[in-house]
Amino acid sequence: MPRPFLARLEGPLCIVLLALAPAAVHWQVLFADHAPLALEGPPGQEARPLQGLAPAKQHSVQTYLAYRFITDAAATGDSLLWNPREDFGVPFLATWRTRVLSPFTLPFYFLPLLDALKWSLLLKAIVAGACAYHAARRFGHQPAMALLAGIAFQMSAPLY
Repeated sequence: MPRPFLARLEGPLCIVLLALAPAAVHWQVLFADHAPLALEGPPGQEARPLQGLAPAKQHSVQTYLAYRFITDAAATGDSLLWNPREDFGVPFLATWRTRVLSPFTLPFYFLPLLDALKWSLLLKAIVAGACAYHAARRFGHQPAMALLAGIAFQMSAPLY
């Protein structure tokens, strides 16, 4: 017996809602004129006590500089194999921290840096939610429950 029309729309509707949920949460970041990174210091630095703890490494600044180099190299047509800006030149493509081969780095090849940061943030949240939705569906949950699992994972602490 064929499935009713609305039952066939449940899956695609859940995927659309999984794309809208992070866009709704991050709408201020998506339309802001600044980078969605804490470039002044490590995240949560203002919550640390003034004495007793050493400051954490500034991964946000390193990530921003790598993304900036990717965007500049893509705009000028330079190679991503070598970074002449660091020390006396270091391999760039072979370093895992640069994320050159990540699919979430694709916006940096085509968009300005600030726009690419925003799109990369949104893509990561959408893919995370879609993967959690797919895993919940594979465990046999109904689409509405799988949607809840996807949105819960999109808003979880590991993604922030």
